[in-house]
Amino acid sequence: MSELKTAIQQPPLYIDLDNTLSKTNTLHEATLGLLRTKPWYLFWLPFWLLRGQAYLWQRLSEHVSLNVALLPYRPEVLAFLKQEYEAGRELVLISGSHHTVVSNVAQHLALFHDALGSTESVHLVSERKLAAITEHAQQQPFDYIGDSRHDLPIWQASRKAIVVSGSNSLWQQAQKLAPATERIKPIQPPYLKAIFKAMRPHQWAKNLLLFAAVFLSHQFTQLPLVLNSALGFLAFSLCGSAVYVINDLADLEADRLHTKKRKRPFAAGDVSALTGAMLAVLLLAGATTVTLVLPKDFALVLAGYFVLTLLYSVYLKEKLLIDVFLLGGLFTIRVWAGGACTGIAISHWALAFFMCLFLSLALAKRYSELASTVAERGEGALHRRNYRTSDMQFLLSLGCSSALISMLVVTLYINSADVVRYYRRPSLLWLICPLLGYWSSRLWLIAARGRLDEDPVLFTIKDKVSYLTGSIIALIVLLAI
Repeated sequence: MSELKTAIQQPPLYIDLDNTLSKTNTLHEATLGLLRTKPWYLFWLPFWLLRGQAYLWQRLSEHVSLNVALLPYRPEVLAFLKQEYEAGRELVLISGSHHTVVSNVAQHLALFHDALGSTESVHLVSERKLAAITEHAQQQPFDYIGDSRHDLPIWQASRKAIVVSGSNSLWQQAQKLAPATERIKPIQPPYLKAIFKAMRPHQWAKNLLLFAAVFLSHQFTQLPLVLNSALGFLAFSLCGSAVYVINDLADLEADRLHTKKRKRPFAAGDVSALTGAMLAVLLLAGATTVTLVLPKDFALVLAGYFVLTLLYSVYLKEKLLIDVFLLGGLFTIRVWAGGACTGIAISHWALAFFMCLFLSLALAKRYSELASTVAERGEGALHRRNYRTSDMQFLLSLGCSSALISMLVVTLYINSADVVRYYRRPSLLWLICPLLGYWSSRLWLIAARGRLDEDPVLFTIKDKVSYLTGSIIALIVLLAI
């Protein structure tokens, strides 16, 4: 009983929100939310910011309602606060975020006795936050949990500074200023590793399709063409990573609702949205630089690819069937880009084959996503996708049909007059058909059993059977030349 009385008599504890209780900055999240739903407001943001962050927050609060239940809170800070709350201590959430956001967070977590946030005229940061705390505490001692140099004046005036940061420099400064200090080290992966993960380097394997032009034209011994293909691969990889970053920033809420995608760096709060925006710009700048040494046609194809992927990320992924046809087209564009960077014309046969094959993979992706939805929630729909679990049978039929049509394109090509221009032993190419049929049928059978990763390309990269099948097909092509 005496211990409880002592805990109650402790001074109130004031807690910062952005990057302290939450791993992310709610201002950045609100800005992304606005741009995702109303992208034309991008032109208004600079003018709002010129009038100060308090005014910017006010305008954002009028257009965006953050889902605070999905914010990535720091488990180590929550555990500390729950312990203090259970001991009977008064906890007050205070932040430079808009007061509506702060109040919603406090209500959601149900740990706080009060919540203070910014208004249109007052931005609660640094000295202004200190003034608000002093007034709220009625000039009595208080403790404060923060994470940045803006909190140094508050720590200096506090009874005890609790630092949530991995920065040794900040920790040392707090120790010099505050009468007493405590440190809560954030639990998070290495920052550079998280950034690299956000670029999704495993997806670069898709860009190996740029080498299809030199392989199918049998010019893979021409070093200049192979080098151009390699540079095209690099440009597409950088551009693709930029698009993945933008896509993840646009899909924060959807990813946080997903069992696996919630672990992505931006959704999990391991990398800030601001860092993501800067990373996307750097990656696009790198891709643009590479295109300067390649033919102009390649730059146009890459620009078209970027525009289409951006449209897909922010809008077209929600359109029924348009999304899967576009995904199949984006794969096929990589083959076309390989021809653009080497000056090799891609035949209509090749484009038809790849379009049908990649449409099947895109459908497999949607099918496996729906299968995961069934496993987790039973009947339902995909968030930000216009599909329901009742569509699975249709997607299965269409996906298998597309795979078989891609095999039909190969058989028609083998029977055409064009095949003798490139192959001395075209009859060997017939062996490709059963291999291709086996691989695609096996993939769909795995999908139907609910065992396919939600990204068929990622599944293929990890699948030994796919490597073996691809190697045999490549060997057959070489023997047929």
